[in-house]
Amino acid sequence: MEAVLEQESVDTQTVMKVTKGAQTSGILILNGERGVLYVNQMAWELLRQLHTAHSSKAMGLLPSVITDLCAELDRRLEGRRADDDQSQLELCCVVTGARKTLLLRALPLLEGGSREMKADRTLIILEPVNAREGGVIRKKEEFRLTERESDVADGLLRGWTNKEIANHLGISEPTVKAHISHIMQKTRCTTRTAIVGQLLAV
Repeated sequence: MEAVLEQESVDTQTVMKVTKGAQTSGILILNGERGVLYVNQMAWELLRQLHTAHSSKAMGLLPSVITDLCAELDRRLEGRRADDDQSQLELCCVVTGARKTLLLRALPLLEGGSREMKADRTLIILEPVNAREGGVIRKKEEFRLTERESDVADGLLRGWTNKEIANHLGISEPTVKAHISHIMQKTRCTTRTAIVGQLLAV
């Protein structure tokens, strides 16, 4: 069962495109004020698990891990122009729910015709994963990641920006970008989130 909680138009084609073949993923679409426009049944279940595992003082549908992810997405959009590189705008992080480990992905659905980037809607995808440290280590070995590439991959798993990875490792942002490019080649991925998905895959 799927629900639209507010009487606002939702891009049904976008929802269908994202959910196609992803019956095990939770799909959540928020408006600019964090109102819920669309939520599928899997998202309801996973949100309940997140509430249980990450209890916060704030009451409501959205657990703090979701609102924090949205706040970070807003921060990244600040000052960006519509023609800027959008590759850094897809956020992902791994969180532990009450019974499952989840990969959260946040993507802005940008307004058209605006000179500055502004998220009219935000798409949140909640994907259960079997994330065990040993499995991630095996995946790194399978893809023949170097020690430094593994360190950068750990930053991606934490949902860090290039700058945050660079600061943590004591290297420059261009070096981080170069490592990510090598990781993409080795994993045959084209996005940061796809790399995370590959490393967490069973």
